[in-house]
Amino acid sequence: MKNYSTEQRQAFLLELKQMISNYLQMCDGESHPYVCKLIETPEGYEAIEEFCVRMFILHQTSIGDAINIKERTLNPNYIKD
Repeated sequence: MKNYSTEQRQAFLLELKQMISNYLQMCDGESHPYVCKLIETPEGYEAIEEFCVRMFILHQTSIGDAINIKERTLNPNYIKD
């Protein structure tokens, strides 16, 4: 396993956050109403961003899938088994 320098890790994190930002800028209120509402506040945006970073790094989940998962967890109308 390759060890990355602090600068490389920081650069990766900045690039990942930029990609997340690109996704969230295109937020569709019809398909993701709860996520779109949440990112309207700085705290909400940060929570979604952190969730996406964790899902990407820890579970190898794409940004789009992480946003879909977050929407399902926020939406009270989503039926959980």
